[in-house]
Amino acid sequence: MWDDLYFTRLWCVYEIAVFKAIKPKAPVRIIPLRLSMAIVILVVFLCCGAAAYVALFPVLAPFGIATFMLAAFGCSALALFGGALVGHDYAATKQRMVTQLLKFDIQSAECFSPDDRMEIFRKVEALFHAVKLPGHTSGLDAFNEVVRNKLGTQMLENLEQQRALIPYRFVAIGSMPFVGFFFFGVSWFRDASLYTQVVFFFYMSSFVVSAFPVTLALCMELGSRLPEAMDEDGNAMPLKTMLWDHWRSYAKISILGASLFILVWTSFAFVGAVGIANVKDGTVLGLNRSDSIWVSIICCFPVHVLAYWVFWPRKEAIERTRQMSLLQQSSATLSERSESGEDGEDEEDEEDEEDEE
Repeated sequence: MWDDLYFTRLWCVYEIAVFKAIKPKAPVRIIPLRLSMAIVILVVFLCCGAAAYVALFPVLAPFGIATFMLAAFGCSALALFGGALVGHDYAATKQRMVTQLLKFDIQSAECFSPDDRMEIFRKVEALFHAVKLPGHTSGLDAFNEVVRNKLGTQMLENLEQQRALIPYRFVAIGSMPFVGFFFFGVSWFRDASLYTQVVFFFYMSSFVVSAFPVTLALCMELGSRLPEAMDEDGNAMPLKTMLWDHWRSYAKISILGASLFILVWTSFAFVGAVGIANVKDGTVLGLNRSDSIWVSIICCFPVHVLAYWVFWPRKEAIERTRQMSLLQQSSATLSERSESGEDGEDEEDEEDEEDEE
């Protein structure tokens, strides 16, 4: 379980050293603690959106489909607002993890007791003395290389397995409030015809399983592209500050997501399909009520394919992400060297002036 201080604490680093020495080929999964906060945020906003819709539905239902769509749009935008916030925050968390791993140096880790510090260094040196790598003269350097390369690669594999910012299982956990909303929606049509019930079941199943997670992933991805949510020292920005500084951007993203989700997909998969299913005599656009099931399948199937594409594990982006991180590390190193060089030149100039005097 990773936080911003994990790799700066020597005893935490020692845990990794012992584990990799005993089981060098065993994978290490690094899960950010901030991910739990992301899930909580998703649940809170989704509960607010679902609760608002449940409260408004009895009031707005008598006014027709237009008010239904308006209520669904507003409540979906509220739920997706949390997705944009989570994407913005979690993207900065991932970047800090990558940066810490690629710049890792055990000798920079802190320990309260100087005696413990030296003892841990001796232990790590002994553990990795036999696995010295080319170009490294000590076990400490070998361990640094293990963390930067092997552990860093494993971490990137875990983070970049899917196109979405976070894996489907976490999005599904955050979307759990919609399970209750599913049964609430199904109860609307308990007295309707079989065609209507089947069409609505297809719609609500696709809604919960694929359509909303895909829309949520889109909002998180757009949120991740906002300016980095870090302070001047590179630490995590408080959520209150993020909300205050970027709420307009989150609102724009959530409105876009709600437009695609409600005004586009729901208009076809729910309004159109249920409208055809409710026609007892005659046709709609040449379709009778028996065709409503095929219309529903045609409208719902693409979102399942899209969800598969968004959340299915992939590995082609790992190397690209790693190269970008290495490039950032090289740029930072060059910047530090140039600054140190400028400082050295300033010191030489001062010494020359003193000699002239």
